[in-house]
Amino acid sequence: MYKKNLCFMCRTAVSRYTTTSCNNVMPKFHFSEDSLVTQLESVFRACSDASVVQQVKQIHAQVVVAGMSDSNTLSSKILGMYVLCGSIKDARDLFFRLELCYSLPWNWMIRGFSMLGWFDFALLFYFKMLGSKVAPDKYTFPYVIKACGGLNNLPLCKMVHDMIRSMGFHVDLFVGSSLIKVYADNGYIHDARRVFDELPLRDGILWNVMLNGYVKSGDINNAIGTFQEMRNSYNKPSSVANTLIAMYSKCGSLFDARKLFNMMPQTDTVTWNGLIAGYVQNGFTDEAATLFNAMISAGVKPDSVTFASFLPSILESGSLKHCKEIHSYIVRHRVPFDIYLKSALIDIYFKGGEVEMARNIFHQNTLIDVAICTAMISGYVLNGLNIDAINFFRWLIQKGMMPNCLTMASVLPACAALASLKLGKELHCDILKKGLQNVIQVGSAITDIHPQSVEIYLILKSLLPELRKQGYVPQPYLPLHPQS
Repeated sequence: MYKKNLCFMCRTAVSRYTTTSCNNVMPKFHFSEDSLVTQLESVFRACSDASVVQQVKQIHAQVVVAGMSDSNTLSSKILGMYVLCGSIKDARDLFFRLELCYSLPWNWMIRGFSMLGWFDFALLFYFKMLGSKVAPDKYTFPYVIKACGGLNNLPLCKMVHDMIRSMGFHVDLFVGSSLIKVYADNGYIHDARRVFDELPLRDGILWNVMLNGYVKSGDINNAIGTFQEMRNSYNKPSSVANTLIAMYSKCGSLFDARKLFNMMPQTDTVTWNGLIAGYVQNGFTDEAATLFNAMISAGVKPDSVTFASFLPSILESGSLKHCKEIHSYIVRHRVPFDIYLKSALIDIYFKGGEVEMARNIFHQNTLIDVAICTAMISGYVLNGLNIDAINFFRWLIQKGMMPNCLTMASVLPACAALASLKLGKELHCDILKKGLQNVIQVGSAITDIHPQSVEIYLILKSLLPELRKQGYVPQPYLPLHPQS
């Protein structure tokens, strides 16, 4: 009877939270405990979400009622489910009822604390594990290393590394990757390289971690050298190179990004996207346009990411007509219309004064999120349609969406323009509740809605000469400058 009850609970969990039928996920139960454990694994994977804690508790209750709670293997898997669901209290309660003579329960608790950012507790359980004379394994160390990095405790990390080496786990791919990342993130690039060289096998993720470490430390020459080394030893260099090009571009190292781009024997859409985005973000709009045309000529098909990156650069050159031509290309070639592309199109049409066209794009499909709504609000404000901006903000709230700091910074100028101090104060209270008041754009927008904002700016302006003497360098985006 208990088998039927447990199967029913598992079937309920799977039918609610996966699109796969119970017959595919979990075949008919056999009467051995080992087969029950195996069959439950697929259900656990389907339920690894914070919204299904209750279902996990129900399955746990059925296991207890069935008299199988003494099974350490089964209980450890339920413990893992609690951890994956983020229910660390339930995991802890179950943990202390288990036989703690092997590593799996300890690993789950260390992992759970690390996932939540409770790094001190993760390390506490690690040392309790050692004190209980339970040997850690290769699944223990990645999360212990993460905890050391989270606490910026590199001396402790080096001690853990010594233990890893003594146990022979320094050649494990996942342990090695964790060590390389924590060393590279904290500026210990030579230690990271030493770990990297000791690993007998290296996959794309490992190359990415090492290259990222060189870029973060500003060691461009070694980054290029490592990439060349990767080309000779790794059969899929393009995925790593794409990541490296994107990183160089974001850091403003466009010369190195282009140098790496030219070294690649084969390029794909992701490669071109990374370099085009880099040129646009760093203000080289002409180079971005040239690269986009070269991409088309090379027979590489642009996607939604390409256009979302490229469209702003076209408008900056003052050509709304060219933007419309690109929009026509997108429609003709049926480029997938995702959130980023939709936001970019709405933004360029608002900036070009084509308000009705921006509205039409917004209503074209059901893809709506906070970023798109923020683009609509800022677009209305830009075109002087402040009432529309406030009404749209109210609609956003009614739909249950959570405005972010950019949304707040976009709608506050509409309140200032309409002298709507009441709504401005309401938004200000909400900003304080969310702790967004220290975000520069939000702080500047709040200042603008003050009834004496003009007088405040005049006083601040009179103070600027003295502030300059004290070493202050004015920045156009700071609250000392009114946003007209």
